[in-house]
Amino acid sequence: VLVYSTYFGGESDEAPSGIAVDAAGSVYVSGFFTTSPGFPVTPDAFQKTQNNQNGNGEVFITKFTPDGSGIVYSTLLGGNSSDSSTGIKVDAAGNAYVVGWTSSTDFPVRNAFQPTLRAFPNVFVTKLNATGSDLLYSTFLGGTSGFDFGTDIAVDASGNAYITGDTSST
Repeated sequence: VLVYSTYFGGESDEAPSGIAVDAAGSVYVSGFFTTSPGFPVTPDAFQKTQNNQNGNGEVFITKFTPDGSGIVYSTLLGGNSSDSSTGIKVDAAGNAYVVGWTSSTDFPVRNAFQPTLRAFPNVFVTKLNATGSDLLYSTFLGGTSGFDFGTDIAVDASGNAYITGDTSST
């Protein structure tokens, strides 16, 4: 039985928003945001520092060991403006799928369906590799007017991601 309690974060504010558990019992936490300049990241993290310049925070993704005694990886994810995660799921290979919203024009994209931000904000969908060191894909998703918020994500056995959200885009 996986039972533990821990503190985790930096010197300012963190707001976790999603949790997933893989077959081995490792726990993945996605953060709506962190505003801590010293948020703990691992040496091989995809993003080690905050890019946000307005103090609204960055998304974080952290994988804890099954017994909660340590972290496997911890990384930031975001750009030069507001970024927030609202959900996380994990596939059988340990890849993390994260959904949320961003107003960052330079949010990290890779193998993107939609490579540019079209409005403020747009949804983002990111697939992070099993070691937390690289993006397998990351894309914006949204219209050219109004707002678009990703609210949750699901992943099937084939690795297809399904997104829910809110939009006012025409």
